[in-house]
Amino acid sequence: MKKIYALFVFFVFSQYAYSQINPPLGIVYNDSVIPKIYININPDSLAFLISNQNSDIEFHATFIYKSVLLTDTVNNVAFSLRGNTSLQAQKKSFKISFNTYNSGRDFYGIEKMNLNGEHNDPSIVRSKLCWDLLKDFQLPSARANHVELYLNNSYYGLYMNVEQIDEKFLKKRFGNNNGNLFKCLYPADLAYLGSNPDLYKLTFSGYRIYDLKTNQSADNYSDLAKFISTINNVSTSNLHMHLDSFFNTNNYIKTLCVDILTANWDGYAYNKNNFYLYHNSKTDKFEYIPYDLDNTFGIDWFNINWTSRNIYNWYKTSENRPLASKILQNSEYRKRFTFYMRQLLSNYFNAVKMNPRIDYLKNLIQSSAFGDPFRPLDYNWSITDFVNSYLYSLGAHVKFGLKPYISQRYTNALNQLENTDTKPIITNVKNNEPRVNQDIIIQAKIEDETLNPMVNIKYQINNGNIVTLDLFDDGQHNDFFAGDKIYGNSITSITDTATVFYQIYATDSLNQTSIFPLSGYLKLKVWGGKESLIINEFMAGNSSFYYDNFGEYEDWIEIMNYGNTDIFLGDKYLSDDFSEPTKWKMPDTVLYPNQFIVFFADNSVPQGLLHTNFKLNASGEQIGIFDNFQKNNLPIDTITFFSQNTNISFGRYPDAASNWFVMNYPTPSNSNVLTGINKHYNTNNLIVYPNPATTHFTIKTPASELKFDNLYIYNIYGQVVDVVTNINSNEYYHSFYQKNYPEGLYILKTEIIQESKKTEYIIKLIIN
Repeated sequence: MKKIYALFVFFVFSQYAYSQINPPLGIVYNDSVIPKIYININPDSLAFLISNQNSDIEFHATFIYKSVLLTDTVNNVAFSLRGNTSLQAQKKSFKISFNTYNSGRDFYGIEKMNLNGEHNDPSIVRSKLCWDLLKDFQLPSARANHVELYLNNSYYGLYMNVEQIDEKFLKKRFGNNNGNLFKCLYPADLAYLGSNPDLYKLTFSGYRIYDLKTNQSADNYSDLAKFISTINNVSTSNLHMHLDSFFNTNNYIKTLCVDILTANWDGYAYNKNNFYLYHNSKTDKFEYIPYDLDNTFGIDWFNINWTSRNIYNWYKTSENRPLASKILQNSEYRKRFTFYMRQLLSNYFNAVKMNPRIDYLKNLIQSSAFGDPFRPLDYNWSITDFVNSYLYSLGAHVKFGLKPYISQRYTNALNQLENTDTKPIITNVKNNEPRVNQDIIIQAKIEDETLNPMVNIKYQINNGNIVTLDLFDDGQHNDFFAGDKIYGNSITSITDTATVFYQIYATDSLNQTSIFPLSGYLKLKVWGGKESLIINEFMAGNSSFYYDNFGEYEDWIEIMNYGNTDIFLGDKYLSDDFSEPTKWKMPDTVLYPNQFIVFFADNSVPQGLLHTNFKLNASGEQIGIFDNFQKNNLPIDTITFFSQNTNISFGRYPDAASNWFVMNYPTPSNSNVLTGINKHYNTNNLIVYPNPATTHFTIKTPASELKFDNLYIYNIYGQVVDVVTNINSNEYYHSFYQKNYPEGLYILKTEIIQESKKTEYIIKLIIN
């Protein structure tokens, strides 16, 4: 039987990879089914929760998750109310915490689960559409899906399960979570209060307006104060020359476009509410993250026609909104806004794109919505109202049917667009971490009305001459795929350590040129040579395939020395967090050329030297090998992976190659190439033939004085399928014609006697 691989999942490029900013939905947020969530809680505790709507008390409960994809139970979770104004609703919203009573515990990669009642939305899909629209527009977006909630086995209704914006969220979107995360609530207008950072710790109704959710012991607001000072104190005309140094402005402009089209008035621009600011430690810039998106698509409490409100004056002009107002009044940013608004209307926000999705969601949730006993309580909505809300106004705060709102907003926004042409927009600038004798690879995303703007870099090595190098989007210059707007090229490898300074230039057909960065240079270091270590294979969902020295099935990572010299591992590190390269120090052992070592990622250091202090997340995360302190803990090899299947590994094929594949036949501690022999402790080769085999195989030693003692045959699940003992020969013929061996990969483990000493060998055999 031949080895079968799934399609190449994604391109992994040395120390980093281009990818979507949001991870896959995974099992918990899969939106093709409606899971059932059962909460078993003391009836008195539940009664207290419902009756005391302002209480933040958490109660012990049992959590059960059931769907066609997964059934699982978690004991001793924390169950509580959540929300602000929604606390007053008849249909309450709830929070489930998996790590309150069991520190470090998560449920398939999430620590908190938000169950939103969506009591203002008769269609129960508006927030889901917003989250999906943000994701489609490649903006950081919470994952969300519909679920049915049962409290003590009583159906409590159809809910929106929305991902918590926390350290887990940050790690999956930005690759780090050690920066300051501020939750910004009403009235968070980002107005300048002064240079003292403590001034921004002001409170309203008992909570901090800018509430620091990470690094709370430090409680340092100096970065937020600097950011707000820049917004307010730099002149509007010069804002684009300064703000980009502190803020991912382009992503905020794109988010503002989504807010305006979906009428998300309960965010920053109109209601100074409901957003996060995260200080990304990798880029040293703030990121804007929206949340709480149910009051959208025509839900209105201000008697405003959100379908026709002018897109350039959509923010609340009667109050101070420095971020939104100054961006839209700055000539350069206004043109970028127009460009992204046109892009959003053309590609995502229109009836052709959205109506089929709306119909799908309506059909998916309809029976769950009909049976929801709490859905009618707040506004007396009937089943007919649910159906009609997709096409018609229901009056009161539901001023538009969902589909008519989209059509009217699309038409009006398109007519309001100004006829401008932006300079090329340069984003996602990346370079590798080159070593001596490695090519320096530089990439950037270039967006413009011009299909093929001219792009180049000007670079200088140390204090040498300035050199110009063209970047291309043809799929042949380390730029991924032709026409994907990712431009790239490489600087020929440098033979000594050096510092490289560079700027990116992009010019469109109107001869408008953008420079990044606008002032100064980007800088990269060319470091000394690195060790020939590589992550060769890993399994992030090991439930029954490969067990450790305690007989436990734990996730594992295989490291390979693909070089020609021995490598000492004891001064190097393995981590699942690129922002924490020294997370786990590898043991004091030597890895020989072409040798493999497997580490168990089980957060069980006391179990031995091969057990790490972290676990892998099957829904996707990072793995990295990092060098010693003397070499600045530089990455030796890294990978960012997405959702993994249970008992299926992900590996390089052939060993140490750049390409990664789904490995239908995992091979921990052994070569990923199935044919041939891998042995332990000896340099003599064995012979096994035929391989692949059909009815039999013969195993033979290279010398007649060597004798087989025992032969064990294992399937890929580690189960023994045959044992032959005391062979006492240098050649053995094994027939499986009568034994009905299934096709697949088998592991032969044999012992050979030489001068009363036994040596163990491992051989891979394919049966077809």
